[in-house]
Amino acid sequence: MPSSVGLRPTPRLGRLRGPVAPRRSLAGRAVRGLAVLARNVTVTYAFQRASTASVGSLNHRRAGRVAGGPAGAALIAVLLGAVAAGQTISREEALAAAFPGASIRAEQVFLTPAQQRRAADLAGVPVERALIARYIAERDGRPAGRAYVDTHVVRTKRESLLISLDAEGRVKRVDVTAFLEPPEYQAPGRWIDQYRGRALDEDLEVSRAIRPLAGATLTARATNDAVRRVLALDAVLRAEGQQERR
Repeated sequence: MPSSVGLRPTPRLGRLRGPVAPRRSLAGRAVRGLAVLARNVTVTYAFQRASTASVGSLNHRRAGRVAGGPAGAALIAVLLGAVAAGQTISREEALAAAFPGASIRAEQVFLTPAQQRRAADLAGVPVERALIARYIAERDGRPAGRAYVDTHVVRTKRESLLISLDAEGRVKRVDVTAFLEPPEYQAPGRWIDQYRGRALDEDLEVSRAIRPLAGATLTARATNDAVRRVLALDAVLRAEGQQERR
């Protein structure tokens, strides 16, 4: 959610210290007001596309060319501003920002029960779905990274994240592509940025390497679980892929 240095926290949240606290500026309230007006129209479509659309139908190659061309810098700047303001962006926009100039292939991965168990043990969080939506990015014929969709319940409603990894399996960026909880509980971009460059280890936990998110504890926990789950899934799939090539 948006923040502004020097502005007092809202009376409802009170004065929060230590962890990152959601704070509302005048501009942020205006942006959120417009977002709420559009939310009823757009959010159902967003989740239908995120949940039921064929991932192969998205024009990711076009998105990659846009991000790599003259308009790329302007596009990425706009996307970064949207994320910092606590807004959602589409998968195409997130992929273009994560892998500028890359060609992107969408695929669906069906996990075996053994793969689900290994990933869950590695992540320390449940891996309940066997069907995974994944994107493979290549640049000049070389792997540029991968991105995974993770949709989960925050409190009573769903959030969908696109978690992009580099070629070595570290987090490049985390993008919120749909958020159905009240907008004040959405994690702000400055909090999500903590995940950049992170690998899966025992310190990747809220209140350890990741600062808490005051006023949105459930969002922080759900986001951290999603990142751990994706990193573990990627590690399992990469390890098995390397074994198959030998």
